Amino acid sequence: MVGCATSGDTLASFRESDFHGRRGEGSASISGRAFVLDYLGDPIYGRSTEVTLAPATPYTLSRCDVIRSGGIPPDPDPRLEKYLRRTVTDGLGDFRFRNVTPGRYTLACTVSWDVPSPYNVHGVITKSRAIAVTANVEPEKITQIELTE
Repeated sequence: MVGCATSGDTLASFRESDFHGRRGEGSASISGRAFVLDYLGDPIYGRSTEVTLAPATPYTLSRCDVIRSGGIPPDPDPRLEKYLRRTVTDGLGDFRFRNVTPGRYTLACTVSWDVPSPYNVHGVITKSRAIAVTANVEPEKITQIELTE
């Protein structure tokens, strides 16, 4: 689930040429925290959550828009995989991507949490929320991100 169209809109086409010059290592970093807010406004941190980083292109931005509108984008084009970077958050939802080339990116993840089941006194229900944001990364700087709604 990567990349920032409502779920009924057509996704932009995947064009390999949009990704040229967006692979390899750079001198920048992206650091942040993944979380959502519960109904009381308290944070629920994305613990051990995979965060995906992709170059911002019309294709990945349209996928991001689907996520932001509450939709589920279709399976990604398989050619996207080689342009993705992934990391996993720590116990507080913190993450970091190092050696990022400058440019605009999309970041996405799904934060999951358990709540008591109203139907079973000993059970829980797992809830989740997908989130996606964009970030502009400058050379030799650390870009701070709140990966949240």
